[in-house]
Amino acid sequence: MNETVNKFPSIRLLVIGDLMLDEYIVGEAGRISPEAPVPVVAERDRKVLPGGAANVALNVHALEGEVCLAGVVGDDEGGGELLSLLGARGIDASGVVTERGRITTRKTRVVASGQQLVRLDRENSYRIDAKTTENLLGRIEALAEDSHAVMFSDYDKGVASPNFIGRLTDMLRSSGKPLLVDAKPANAAYFRGVKLLKPNRKEAAEMSDHVIDDVDSAFRAACAIMDRISPELLLLTLGADGMLLCDRDGQPRHIPVAGSEVFDITGAGDTVLATIALALSAGADPLSAAKLANAAAGVVIRRRGAATLTRDELTEATP
Repeated sequence: MNETVNKFPSIRLLVIGDLMLDEYIVGEAGRISPEAPVPVVAERDRKVLPGGAANVALNVHALEGEVCLAGVVGDDEGGGELLSLLGARGIDASGVVTERGRITTRKTRVVASGQQLVRLDRENSYRIDAKTTENLLGRIEALAEDSHAVMFSDYDKGVASPNFIGRLTDMLRSSGKPLLVDAKPANAAYFRGVKLLKPNRKEAAEMSDHVIDDVDSAFRAACAIMDRISPELLLLTLGADGMLLCDRDGQPRHIPVAGSEVFDITGAGDTVLATIALALSAGADPLSAAKLANAAAGVVIRRRGAATLTRDELTEATP
């Protein structure tokens, strides 16, 4: 697998999807407010990171793949802040379109003594308008031409619509570019026939109308998703139960979880999507690519927040 990882710097990927800011307010909660039965948090630190589809791009960049990002921000302070953060991290954001009147999604988490107390969301989740759609598709068409593969990271914040996804999949099919997708259940049917679909346990249960409480029930859910959406590959992430990899011809293959310590699963799905896209584009077979993605996830879940890992760390974590 090291040979595959060594090829990552020669791979160029395009990431499309919902962009957001992940804000963390960290402090100490030493008393209860006299105004209401809630803790008073004395703020000690505040940080803001690119989130959503932007975190997928950060993962590709951290693994030394070449990456370009496409999506939509608002014409607000948050949009400018996100573009500035991406530029500071060396991410090509030439595919990002600004929509007038839109609020850039911001998720603010208040954390005290290692525990998240509350999350505040500021966002618009309505679909992007017709002008933004045309502008975004035009940029994607130009950027996809020089990319080995395209990823779509869907948070159901307005980019994924039947019209947009239909035109996107037709465009990529005509150009022969594979599309790998992390879709919300409400939008999954729009992505029928894509190269890879990557739901987590909860999403897979909703997509399949199956309860998933062990690996056997996950097998049944995976088969239902293959019948309904028919991706070439289905990678179902199951947390402590590892992953399931399915294709159209064979039986699902179970990949046990990598590592035993779990501190935070935030962003692990982004790491999985970025790693398997790089590995498949580098020529790895699906099972080997999935095992690499599993190893990558095993590293980032031992870290706080939406973490990334380097190529060297992935090499060390690979059996």
